[in-house]
Amino acid sequence: MTSKKTVLLAGATGMLGSKIALALASKESIDLRIMVRSRKVNNEKKQQQINILEGLGVIVEGDLNDQESLEKACTGVDTVVSAVSGWEDVVVTGQLNLLAAAKKLGVSHFIPSDYTYNYFNIQLGDNYLSDFRIRVAQAVKESGLDYTFIMNGIFAEVFVSPFFNVFNFETGTAQYWGDGETQFDVTTIEDTAKYTAEAVVDPRAINTSFQVVGDVISMKEAVAAYEEVKGKKLTQTSKGSAEDLKAWIEQLKAENASPFSIIPAQYQWGMVTGKVKLENIVSDRYPHIKPKSLKDFFADSNTQTFELVLNQS
Repeated sequence: MTSKKTVLLAGATGMLGSKIALALASKESIDLRIMVRSRKVNNEKKQQQINILEGLGVIVEGDLNDQESLEKACTGVDTVVSAVSGWEDVVVTGQLNLLAAAKKLGVSHFIPSDYTYNYFNIQLGDNYLSDFRIRVAQAVKESGLDYTFIMNGIFAEVFVSPFFNVFNFETGTAQYWGDGETQFDVTTIEDTAKYTAEAVVDPRAINTSFQVVGDVISMKEAVAAYEEVKGKKLTQTSKGSAEDLKAWIEQLKAENASPFSIIPAQYQWGMVTGKVKLENIVSDRYPHIKPKSLKDFFADSNTQTFELVLNQS
């Protein structure tokens, strides 16, 4: 009889992490530990999340800035799954602290917080958030631990949100860069979480870029999917070529614009150039997962969902 695998999940109170917790908890072969900074918090919403998580696994306290607490959390763990989000202090410094604790305590498998497009095909400087992941991926490889880099393209929820600056459902418009023909990868948060649980238990995921996808689609096809499902016409326009987009990004940097105003453009540049397209998709290994296409996502969602998605933490 195969022994159970002890899995430590960091970042479980986030939008993605909470769904990964559910997916991991559904696996009989997994004993789930869920790391939180504190079991008791003053924020009522966060406390409710923690209470729900307690029903899915064993809650352990750990702080990404407290090495002793991380080592305690990693004791007896086989696999660490990170779903932390934020800026460099969390995604880089915090994860490297967690990686160090995992290595010291004999963890065999580390899954960093990627959940993005194929950043191995772009360079440092092309995307602020990808820069963090590139740096962490290099450290994970150098650690000697087994690793898995989860890549799912762009979250459907983010792609259609106001943050991403493509769709404006109030004005009935869609604006993008490029000719609208280049295809890219889109996956819902929930489907990404389900595939992540498979990566934890499937030996074929070890030491790979684990690439999964819900839909492969172009900007024009995305607009058409919305129009078909909702029965509403969108006026679509191109803001310029991929080269124009790159020049605009560099102009924003020169003007010291907020990184958060640049990041959506950086993601779009990777998408419309085709540089970040997933190349070795393994979704078909898991036929029990029926991922949503973007059309399915539009059918099951409303504009309020699109607007609220990035207000969750």
